[in-house]
Amino acid sequence: PPTTTPGGTGSYVVNVKTALTSFITPPSPDRACLRVPLHVHRLDAPTSGILCVAKTKPALINLQRAFAQRKVTKIYTAIVLGRPAQSHGFINSPIPMKIKGEKVMRQASSEYKILQEITLIPSNQNTEHNPLVLCLMELRPKTGRTHQLRIHTSRDLGCPIIGDAIYDKLGIGR
Repeated sequence: PPTTTPGGTGSYVVNVKTALTSFITPPSPDRACLRVPLHVHRLDAPTSGILCVAKTKPALINLQRAFAQRKVTKIYTAIVLGRPAQSHGFINSPIPMKIKGEKVMRQASSEYKILQEITLIPSNQNTEHNPLVLCLMELRPKTGRTHQLRIHTSRDLGCPIIGDAIYDKLGIGR
């Protein structure tokens, strides 16, 4: 079983390194094998998806190179609040980042497409309440900035990802 560390609420938290060490064993005692499997790429902590892991040094080097050279195509789906003005398009706008303690802006590019739209009508049927529109979207980051898709959907499209505690200013879906 994985080693756990106590969380702030009395629960136990398993971090990525602990989980990798506990659940993934190197394939052999070969010199190319890493002592501990290392994650190469992951999504933001509050999201779900694939965790890319290397078990050998050559795999680690090749995977890191593939991500750095943008040879990996990343496709995400998200439910957003609202409907963008266009059903598909590109977003090219800078993302704030901290580099050596300084806030700088770095260009970021994303592609998006609406896959499905649903309109929810409030149960009280009052005309003063607007219907709630949710869209299932396909998101393709072309650059790999921290929180890029979360910022682009919220700030640039005006449609925050449901459940996003940072960029959903209305707090709907949390």
